[in-house]
Amino acid sequence: MESRSQLAERVARLTQRLDHMVPDGRLSPEENAEASKGLLNISEKLQALLPDPSLSPIERLERFVRVAEHAEPRDEHLRSAADKLEELTQRLNELVPEEGLSPEQKIDHLVDRVDQLVPKQMRASPLQDKLERLGDPRIWEPPEV
Repeated sequence: MESRSQLAERVARLTQRLDHMVPDGRLSPEENAEASKGLLNISEKLQALLPDPSLSPIERLERFVRVAEHAEPRDEHLRSAADKLEELTQRLNELVPEEGLSPEQKIDHLVDRVDQLVPKQMRASPLQDKLERLGDPRIWEPPEV
């Protein structure tokens, strides 16, 4: 089984992929794929420069330009750790309403749910592979419309 840090790292990568994978109904599949690729490229570049997993791509950019360009950060792009934690905790509580579990245990519970959906021989596979098997395609594949 994955360690907590490995799981957290995978979850961070997967959640960053969510924005890449939600197609815009106003765009063609090709335009959606191009937008996904562009967002992935910028996100990866910013993550390589500022690897703090608690920051979104826009927060990384705001932190970077605050120093590099002496730019005033845009408040709408900066969120406190407390706000992010509250949002994550609320969502985890909606998804796993069992009382007495820590957020980390609730994430483990969600991983267990995924494990129940894949064949036994896949249970030792990385979470990303399991999700892709269940219909969450890799980023470089064009999103379905």
